[in-house]
Amino acid sequence: MSRTLKDIGWVVRNDGEPDRRYAMPQVLNYDGSRDRRFDLFQQPTFGPSQLLTQGRSQYYNGIDAHAGPGVYQLMTMPGMGRPTTQYSGMSNDLSRRLDEHGRGGWDNLASPMHQAAIRGMDVRARFAPADGALEARAQELLLLGQREYSWNSRNNGGFNPHCFAYIIVGLLKLLLGCGCCSAWPLTYFGSESQNTEAIKFKFRGVSTFITLLAFVWWIVDWARILGNKFADGNGEALMY
Repeated sequence: MSRTLKDIGWVVRNDGEPDRRYAMPQVLNYDGSRDRRFDLFQQPTFGPSQLLTQGRSQYYNGIDAHAGPGVYQLMTMPGMGRPTTQYSGMSNDLSRRLDEHGRGGWDNLASPMHQAAIRGMDVRARFAPADGALEARAQELLLLGQREYSWNSRNNGGFNPHCFAYIIVGLLKLLLGCGCCSAWPLTYFGSESQNTEAIKFKFRGVSTFITLLAFVWWIVDWARILGNKFADGNGEALMY
């Protein structure tokens, strides 16, 4: 009955498709079905985040973490700004692992944490205890499958196409709003021929419609931001 972390994964049906009855990874048999000798794993329940290292000084604040298996997340926070989750991981000893991250040295996250310190960012941590190493691994896989984390380079870090899409949409919104407004004066200059006036009239109509559309777009986005319903390209809420 002894199983390893490699036996944890998403349950699949006989046809090879994911089994939607399971909300998170479980212990698998060789054929991808769930090993029913093990209880169902539960989703992680995080407590409030705690300060791990402080700003440019990287002063280490000891965290009263669970001395056993579980999952944890590290977040950067620029001063009074909102925290952004940068890393998700698991450990058989959360207290020891977070202590290693906080003290730096040859830790695997020493470089990104140092870069965060150079930018004056605090690093915060939150954790969720698990019943064992197998459940902790299942919870880690669940978290890694939810979004991209920039410090998880070996799992799912790197370029995030969703961030690029957010940039393109933002530029499009800016061009629609400002571009149409700045084009309005152009419709009042030029020759006074009948054909030109007809073109100007149509252009004014299209420009007015697109400008109003962009304005409504801005209002809706701000309403979503203020209602904490708008996420950035990394899936993080814009307000906390």
